Amino acid sequence: FDDEIIPDPIPEVVPEENSWIIACEDLGDTDDYDFNDVVFKVSHVSGQTTATVTPLAAGGTLESWIVYNNQYLGETHQLLGAKENISGSYPMINTTTLTATASPIEVTVPEDYTVTNNMGGFSIIVKSKDNSNSNAVLIKAPSAGAAPQMFCVPSTWAGPPERTTIQDAYPNVANWSADSNIIEWYNNATAGKVIGGQAQ
Repeated sequence: FDDEIIPDPIPEVVPEENSWIIACEDLGDTDDYDFNDVVFKVSHVSGQTTATVTPLAAGGTLESWIVYNNQYLGETHQLLGAKENISGSYPMINTTTLTATASPIEVTVPEDYTVTNNMGGFSIIVKSKDNSNSNAVLIKAPSAGAAPQMFCVPSTWAGPPERTTIQDAYPNVANWSADSNIIEWYNNATAGKVIGGQAQ
């Protein structure tokens, strides 16, 4: 008899994790419009029922909460290591150099979850200096034709440093504002106008 031929084992396919960055502007287009006020990464494997949220930067000074659906995940500055605000103003974190890191937060998501649909269900609640809920601002996925206060981009993206507008850092963003089909504006950063490594 011939020796029995034993086939090579079929390699196990490891599902690929997809990561995205959600970047927010807490005061709309009335201030510096640099989209570093609240920045966090969302990682998810297609079909799985958990996703991981990692805060990356807090460029605003107001109390800002990351919210998934109705679940408060934490105040952004505190998640990045700042002490609880008592003066009504937080320090800016990771907006000129990248020094602070945050622990990932796990959230439960549906099996058909995708971050690119409606900002993945994420929003930001920004409180005023008097810390009143009545003056809180809700930032969520933009409506068509409205100036965005948050957007979702691939995790290779690097954000503008403090006081560098998104238009200076990414000149093609104006084309996207005019035509929502022009979605790859984030691939063309102006040299020296972004902070490298923020997305990693």
